Amino acid sequence: MSSRRSRLVPSEIREELAESLAALRESLDLPRAFSAEVEAEALDARASTPTDPASTGLADLREIEFVTVDPPGSTDLDQAVHLSRTPTGGVLHYAIADVPAYVVPGGAVDVEARRRGQTLYAPDGRVPLHPRVLGEDAASLLPNRDRRAFVWRFELDDRAVPVRTELIRAVIRSRRQWDYESAQRAIDTGSAPEPLAAMPWFGQERASRERERGGASLSLPETRVVVEENGYRLERREGVALEDWNAQVSLLTGMAAAEIMLRGGVGILRTMPPATAEDLSEFRSRTVALGIPWLPEVSYGEYLQSLNRSPAARAIKEYAGGLFRGAGYVAFRGETPEETIQAAIGAHHRAVAATGRPVGARDL
Repeated sequence: MSSRRSRLVPSEIREELAESLAALRESLDLPRAFSAEVEAEALDARASTPTDPASTGLADLREIEFVTVDPPGSTDLDQAVHLSRTPTGGVLHYAIADVPAYVVPGGAVDVEARRRGQTLYAPDGRVPLHPRVLGEDAASLLPNRDRRAFVWRFELDDRAVPVRTELIRAVIRSRRQWDYESAQRAIDTGSAPEPLAAMPWFGQERASRERERGGASLSLPETRVVVEENGYRLERREGVALEDWNAQVSLLTGMAAAEIMLRGGVGILRTMPPATAEDLSEFRSRTVALGIPWLPEVSYGEYLQSLNRSPAARAIKEYAGGLFRGAGYVAFRGETPEETIQAAIGAHHRAVAATGRPVGARDL
């Protein structure tokens, strides 16, 4: 630490960091506030877009008791879920906010969203994809409000494998906004409502199917920058099991979307090439050096699932994150592209999102 910095008081350090983050945003040419034209168009879209089934002609699915599960304080709620068990397996309803209903193709909101690409998250705030009046209000699946959504319906067998898949546009009404920790406690104590109670079965079965495909979801600890009165601190968070189970919902939907696109001969796939033999050999040697060897007879997915939360296991997971590189998208119409597999999950995949929240490590 420089002699100058050692003399700074906490408030000055915080101010210096804030200036550095502002300079970083400036150097990256990140978008700032939305223009008056974009905000005006978003306000008009909120006022003029109906959400009642009678006016929209959409299916009325408000009787399904959807819930949302997100980090605490989230307002851009783009996904809601309802899972119920049946004698032969289960039925999963997965709703994704119908943002396109509020966006005029080629309009000011559309052009700005294409320029931004996604919501960007920083330690001191975020750069949203859409104006707040849409992303955090009209198009957000907030509880006890009628909302337009794309709704996937999966009939699942006892191994949580889809035997029938449907996708429709509908009007839904979420019943409650959960955060991950509260929802996990409810599941663990047996007090969770039906939409969440079957998530352990679903998540564990889908993780087993993933291992059978040769894939694995890599759950890395999350490092947060926490703002305090006189500065910042780093906080590592391991997460709860529900986050992995919920990620399996997104993975299943992405795989279903990819299969529909491949059958239809048009779409955009999320792809990733397999790890090279050289990278796999190097990774295996690192596991030996760290005292948790990856044995040849154990699959990659099974090995990752066996790791605990020790420092050595965390280091191995960080190394594993570098095994699969070169993720990208391939667009096609007509002829099937040569590369169609997302190697890390061992399947065709299309990342499905609504309001621009980036697909993270848990979602691959």
